[in-house]
Amino acid sequence: MTRIAPTSWVINEAEYKAILEGALRLAPTTSKCPHRAPFTTDILCFLHNTLDRDNPCNAAIFACLTLSFFCLVRFREFTVPTIKSFDPACHITRARYQLLHNHDNLPIMVFHLPSTKCTPGGEMIQCERPQPMHTSEACYSISSTTSHLI
Repeated sequence: MTRIAPTSWVINEAEYKAILEGALRLAPTTSKCPHRAPFTTDILCFLHNTLDRDNPCNAAIFACLTLSFFCLVRFREFTVPTIKSFDPACHITRARYQLLHNHDNLPIMVFHLPSTKCTPGGEMIQCERPQPMHTSEACYSISSTTSHLI
């Protein structure tokens, strides 16, 4: 028995399980995604070593992937569906980026996202250089990311 506000809520496990199974069966196929392997730091390092970061397009792709991964944001919050659909009032721009330093004088990247799925009014995202978890320290380099922003 669970108490919600002043009333008790008795959960019948068999009914609860049947409701969830029914909802899964009735869900349209368009709302079901196949299971995918997780996106890992090994994939980021592979892309870091594969992409030509002197190419502006590749630098932008790597910057968006890295920031989305380490800032724990949705990929579309750092990208634009098409160049023609870019709107500076809705999408991130270079002007909304700052490189600050924390109390230990370590670099912190700060981004103002003008609009997100969960916060239509926008929010600030901060990202510091992650601790190395991989043999290739370059995979986590802020300079790899900021080279696209400068």
